[in-house]
Amino acid sequence: MGLGMKQDCIDYFRDRERAEREAVGNASCEEARWAHEQMADAYARLVDLEELKAAGAIAPDKVVTLADAMRARDDARYGRRAVPLRDPPLSPARHS
Repeated sequence: MGLGMKQDCIDYFRDRERAEREAVGNASCEEARWAHEQMADAYARLVDLEELKAAGAIAPDKVVTLADAMRARDDARYGRRAVPLRDPPLSPARHS
């Protein structure tokens, strides 16, 4: 990824952080405010991470996303097609 593309990525994350912080103030309920705060914080962390990588403080191949880590786990179901259960649990209506 070239320097210009890295800067575009950083700018995008900054814009998204700003939009999420604005959404906090416009949210209609506490849950929405919390969700927007979480997203804003995540974008802020991405900005920090991308700036560190761009500055050479972190080697790009040393950063692993949670999704990558989950896909790499042998026992993770994330990213795999769902396998139907042999004996699906009974629904509450079927217990009667």
